[in-house]
Amino acid sequence: MMAKVAINKRGDGVYTASYVLPASHQPDLGSAKNIAIKVTAVNTDQDQRVALGGFLFSQSGAQRNGEYRDRLSDGSVVVAAKVDVAVAGRYHLAGVLASALGEPLSLSQNAVHLKPGSHWVDLRFYGLILREAGVSGPYTLSSVTLTTAGAMPNALGPVVTAAHVTKPYLNVQFTDNPFARPDLLGAATRLEGLVKR
Repeated sequence: MMAKVAINKRGDGVYTASYVLPASHQPDLGSAKNIAIKVTAVNTDQDQRVALGGFLFSQSGAQRNGEYRDRLSDGSVVVAAKVDVAVAGRYHLAGVLASALGEPLSLSQNAVHLKPGSHWVDLRFYGLILREAGVSGPYTLSSVTLTTAGAMPNALGPVVTAAHVTKPYLNVQFTDNPFARPDLLGAATRLEGLVKR
């Protein structure tokens, strides 16, 4: 598909352009498309320049509605995000728990199958990480993403920063038990082996 677009010049040698992708070329709700772009420009001396690029255009099948809640569970912090689902499918929620100073402390992710409607999706931050960091709350949930993960390419949602501030937990409230998930520890060992090759 070829299209001409309006180009703005500010007199500084930098040009910008905008283009609205027609509905006929947009992906269905809950999916994504790789869009390739070719830009051809001709200057006043009739010199032609060509650039190629691309991007992923997503239409997520679910959205976070901005509601969050947190609790202490088995010595870990659990932050739940409310998700409004339009299309049934597999969704991947991820986020980072940071200190009050913005220092990232722990990453959590959760993949779930959801039906249309509103759902609470948990992110569990294992307490031993927070205990050993020696940092008490409140914590900030940041870098939150919700991805529609049922097909490739995944439909990526926006990244939300400073999404939620937790209660003021004390780091001594968290578990001091080692992480005991053999399946995940085994996967981590395999990944470390691949990195070292």
